Amino acid sequence: MHREPVTQEPVDDNRYGLQGGQCQQHGLTLRSLHCKAESELYHTERRYLGYTRWVGSGDVAGYIEEHGTRVWEIPDSYSSFYEEFDRWCHRAHGTLTQYGYGISARAVEIALRAVAGKGRYTAADYDLVVCDDAPALLLGPTGTVLIKPHPINRPALDSQRAAQDVQVPGGTITVEEDQPEVLAGIERVAALFADHLDIEITGHQSPSRSGTSDHTFAVSEFTADGRTVSTLNIEASTLATVGELAQEPTAVPVHDGGVVDAYVGDDQYYADWDGPAEDATVGAVDEYGRLLVGWQFEWRSTSSRSPSRDQACVRTYFLRFKMGPTPEFQLDSQYTDLETTPVPDDAGRDG
Repeated sequence: MHREPVTQEPVDDNRYGLQGGQCQQHGLTLRSLHCKAESELYHTERRYLGYTRWVGSGDVAGYIEEHGTRVWEIPDSYSSFYEEFDRWCHRAHGTLTQYGYGISARAVEIALRAVAGKGRYTAADYDLVVCDDAPALLLGPTGTVLIKPHPINRPALDSQRAAQDVQVPGGTITVEEDQPEVLAGIERVAALFADHLDIEITGHQSPSRSGTSDHTFAVSEFTADGRTVSTLNIEASTLATVGELAQEPTAVPVHDGGVVDAYVGDDQYYADWDGPAEDATVGAVDEYGRLLVGWQFEWRSTSSRSPSRDQACVRTYFLRFKMGPTPEFQLDSQYTDLETTPVPDDAGRDG
């Protein structure tokens, strides 16, 4: 159970005030907060203040009924926030250099100061309602503050970490990741390694998510460059790419001809790709030792001076082993440019 939500103006005795303007989200009327004395802002305070919104009106009880996961107590004093409050993880996000998105102690502390005003507070007067699929709410006797998910470091509590089971050829491994395309990439890479490189992924090492977006895997030992390898790193973005690639040439939308949308705008074009060489199949190892992992239609830029993507192509993707201080597989690719023909306005347009 949680306390009855209150929506009203902030108390006057407060470090924070309301900015002009408001917006509607999730059926709630929200307003941004600002520090009344901008020169006194702490180093990271401005950033975390940006994750909070004052709830001016709306069906707060209905929001909690729909999205609320559980109610957390808050620490008894500001000085004990960082010892007693653990992060709430919404989802682990491998492509970040932090663990994922969630609610941090710093953001909750700022939300509490916005509701409680200056001085001491009574922890029993406040409830933090956390949600798996929506922003959290801090409920107090003088108001309600919404706290948006933001990048967080790895939670200390096991119960707050991601834990997804992924099927690999040798069984099941548990991975701290919530991005579907990354999870799909892990499953696909594990199968390719086992079938074509005789490397078995046997486990996943918990990431710190501090300054890195790598996933580290325990693997069956093999020797490379005179060294025994028992772990491999693969960037989350690489896994995400592999997880979304076409595994058969016929799954590429322009194989034997097809219509594709322009990279920018509403125009459509006809393009035709004959497919790869006969021996270029997923799992094949080329003359450079690269493992072919799939294909994708793309628009690429033809000029390093311009971000405009104006050339249609099919890109073939590979994983390439690199023996460095940390053994890893990196993404590599090569492209085949395609000729395109504009689709007339009165013919062939999609829907």
